[in-house]
Amino acid sequence: MKIGDCIEAVVKGIRSVIHNKRALAKALTLPLLVYLLMVVLPQLFQIPVLIQIFAGVISFFLYVYISVATHRIIIMGSGAFSGFGLTTLGVREWQFLLAVFEVMFYCLPLFLLVYVPYVGVHIATVMAAYIVSRMSLIFPSIAIDAPMNARASWQATSKYQLVMFTVVFVFASVFTLVEYGIFRIFKSSVLVDLFSFITIIFLI
Repeated sequence: MKIGDCIEAVVKGIRSVIHNKRALAKALTLPLLVYLLMVVLPQLFQIPVLIQIFAGVISFFLYVYISVATHRIIIMGSGAFSGFGLTTLGVREWQFLLAVFEVMFYCLPLFLLVYVPYVGVHIATVMAAYIVSRMSLIFPSIAIDAPMNARASWQATSKYQLVMFTVVFVFASVFTLVEYGIFRIFKSSVLVDLFSFITIIFLI
């Protein structure tokens, strides 16, 4: 697998978001704004811990909703998601949510590596990214009502390991470095969240 294939995969992903920008805006403007409020408000105001926890839970469910809608629109076209704004979570969203915990379960043993001095955290991060990249087909498959399990995703990505790793880890790392730079320059986690708000659809 050539590096050019990895770059092409990323470019096609970005183009697909731009091509479907109207459908994405129609479906996701409201949930994205609510998601942003849930993330930013606890940082701007003194909010009780229980409300912060509630906001965190709501933002997580919103992220699931946004992810499912984004996958459907990108893969199936603008007609695949007719909703406007925010609706209740359906079967797809709950399956997506369970898949998130399933992938987290497979990555759980890697947390033991954090106790390795100096390099443990970095090794665990890269290995976790590799596992997630190999299992990441679970998520779009659920969004388009053709769910596959972890083993099927692992097998389907066997010939595209570098591409999957690039899309899931390397591409995301670029945004992470930008966020780190924003925080170092402006010392503001709110600005970091605003940047994440802008890039969230591309990362999905």
